[in-house]
Amino acid sequence: MNAESLLRLSGVKQCAKGTVVLQEGAAGGDMFVLLQGSVGVFRNYQKANEIQTATLAPICFFGENGLFLGQKSPSTFVAVTDTVLLAVNKQNLGETFGSQPEIASLILETLCKRVAALTAKVGEGAEQGYSRGSKLFPKAHGTYLLPLGNEDRNYLYEQNMTCPVCGKDFPSMTVLTSRLRLERTDPDLRTRYRDIEPMYYEVVTCPHCLYSALTDMFPEGSRGMRQNVDAAVGSYRADVVIKPGKERDTFTVFAGYYLAIYCAPTCFDDYQLTTAKLWLRLSRLYKDCEDETMYLFATEQALNEYKYAYEHFRLSEKVMQQMCYIIGDLYSKLGDLNNARNSFFLAKSNKAGTTVMTRQADVRLDEIRELIQQQKGSGG
Repeated sequence: MNAESLLRLSGVKQCAKGTVVLQEGAAGGDMFVLLQGSVGVFRNYQKANEIQTATLAPICFFGENGLFLGQKSPSTFVAVTDTVLLAVNKQNLGETFGSQPEIASLILETLCKRVAALTAKVGEGAEQGYSRGSKLFPKAHGTYLLPLGNEDRNYLYEQNMTCPVCGKDFPSMTVLTSRLRLERTDPDLRTRYRDIEPMYYEVVTCPHCLYSALTDMFPEGSRGMRQNVDAAVGSYRADVVIKPGKERDTFTVFAGYYLAIYCAPTCFDDYQLTTAKLWLRLSRLYKDCEDETMYLFATEQALNEYKYAYEHFRLSEKVMQQMCYIIGDLYSKLGDLNNARNSFFLAKSNKAGTTVMTRQADVRLDEIRELIQQQKGSGG
């Protein structure tokens, strides 16, 4: 492409670092071609559940669905460095493509590749039962696409594992926790890391017998559990294809969590705290996928499991305080403000807990009280 002629086009503009170029939910308008700098792609930008899904480099483009189809933007695009962009709209489309046919060729080639990849994904999913009809999942479970980074050597490595239940080997992706870069901790205690989401890799699933568990619990399985695992998940073997190692896909991530939930009661004592953690992570995955129905379903399951564990297990006071805080947060997400208030109060009142958790519970307690007052004021 001719850089000088590009810079002379009418749609070229400079954006300083931090500029929001295109807002999530914005109506269709311009398409942007990134000429210089970097642009971050965000979901829920500047909200508590913000997540960065990608970083664009020259010569990437975005906003094409808005220009050609009039659709709203699914993400927020933010200049993460000083950038130079070419804004293409219906007024300058002919000028841009006429003087820069390479841009038109690039866009067409990229769109064709996306269609081919999506077609292959749909076909692959059909072969795996990767659909709403797969009996492993609840009926409301949809079809999703998580931004996996299996080739990211900065944070992941592939290791060979031996299933403690069936004895067969398989590759598995492991997160290099020492390299994780913390960005923030959300009010619901979800930890956010830069460039990677560890939840995609926190469950290990044997592709042979389907024994599945959280990474730290997976080795606790044994050959004596084989009958239990067969009883728990054996009926899904004809319906589920797990892709291990670098081939790990979205289906494998979700299937792993559900298989771990099914395996836990027959493989581990006091399993409710484990299934609570699994349901909590699933609720976050569904939230990221913007499936409100399954998000609320998983949140309710997590609440039920955490409540059982809180009422029946004797754990350290610090763990009990944190568990009480999580229960309060789950109640608040389900709209039960009175029980949320009571749970946050218990977390705040735990004198043997941590100062940090006590302070955080106090903040959430004030927020819930204010919401209750607003409801009373509005007659709700």
